[in-house]
Amino acid sequence: LGEALAASDGKTLLVLGTYPADFNMVEYMQRVRVFLPDLRAKGVTRCMMVVNGPPAACEKLASLLDLPDAVELYADPTGE
Repeated sequence: LGEALAASDGKTLLVLGTYPADFNMVEYMQRVRVFLPDLRAKGVTRCMMVVNGPPAACEKLASLLDLPDAVELYADPTGE
């Protein structure tokens, strides 16, 4: 994650989420999806989300919520 953040040129939004089945994580993804155009207009060039779960569960949640491909997902199965 540190290397990914260091590679950012402009403003980066980093969301440290919970596990994929958690209602809070659902809300985080929904809000990022809805407000991404506004964030872009305010200069956010990169959006990253860390989800405490296996990659398949993270991708499934993103698919169900129609999260844009521009949002980078990082799976953290161990929560570390």
